[in-house]
Amino acid sequence: MVMGKFPRKDVVSQLTDVMTKFKATDIEVKSDAPAAADPPAAMEGDAPAATDPPAEMEGGEEGGDAAAAGDAPATMEAMATTDPRLAHTDDQEYKGFAETPALYLRCAIVNEYFGDLIKQRIVAIQFLGAKGESTNADLAGVAGYLTSGLATSEKTAADAWFSGMVGELDQAALSELKKDAVISFPGWVQGWTSEADAVGYNAALKAVDGKKDVSQTVFKVTGAPCVTVLGNRVVAHRLGGKLSEDAVSKDGVTTVTFAANPYDERTLQESFDASVKPVVAATTEPPKEGEGAEPPKDDAAMEPPAE
Repeated sequence: MVMGKFPRKDVVSQLTDVMTKFKATDIEVKSDAPAAADPPAAMEGDAPAATDPPAEMEGGEEGGDAAAAGDAPATMEAMATTDPRLAHTDDQEYKGFAETPALYLRCAIVNEYFGDLIKQRIVAIQFLGAKGESTNADLAGVAGYLTSGLATSEKTAADAWFSGMVGELDQAALSELKKDAVISFPGWVQGWTSEADAVGYNAALKAVDGKKDVSQTVFKVTGAPCVTVLGNRVVAHRLGGKLSEDAVSKDGVTTVTFAANPYDERTLQESFDASVKPVVAATTEPPKEGEGAEPPKDDAAMEPPAE
């Protein structure tokens, strides 16, 4: 498993889809390798590549295709579950740089491994500052295009549902949230236009992954400033708000209901500066008359101490 959640064969197919979609934009990439090339001389006499078994078929690796037989029950369960991702409307063409932000967003949603790589970079920079810029640095341009597109897209305040799996510690923290608690999500989050799809997505994840020690979570959001993509998906950028009621945990599902804040039009730098200024003002404001330390009585008191 890659990142502890994606089968290796799925990662390969997802990244292949990303490259295929990008090449369909007709944007020339000069670094692309030639379509066909003669094999180097050193390979002459080697067995044809087609006779070599694929890496994932070599067996002996935990989580590889050798375990496919044991995954059969989970797969059958997944087939019986309506996965809302199968209802995506994915027929849009993306041509040229003008549609690159929308293309990257589409690829990040359809190919969740690719999306997670971009989110890792965004979250690292948000929480680590300059130190986070080394995280998935090759995707700096992708992250910039995608988030700029979200920031400038027209948004509609609507009810939305976001769902997924969380670990034991995250589930415990979420279940303790109380009414009026503040909540926020870094970067962007992708969800659903209906609660039924959000629940169905969780069921599909549980059936395929067969993971232990994870719990389902559903976030019900009112007035979320979001864009609708792929027919049944919603995407919210810099989503935050305040809980409308206490979080509820029941039958392995933690439900968090909150009212969203209006979209924050400020840049990250502006919002960071605004969060710091009140602290600076509070620490630099001179004491009122009669409060705090007494002023020095003469100039001598202002001299620095002798070394």
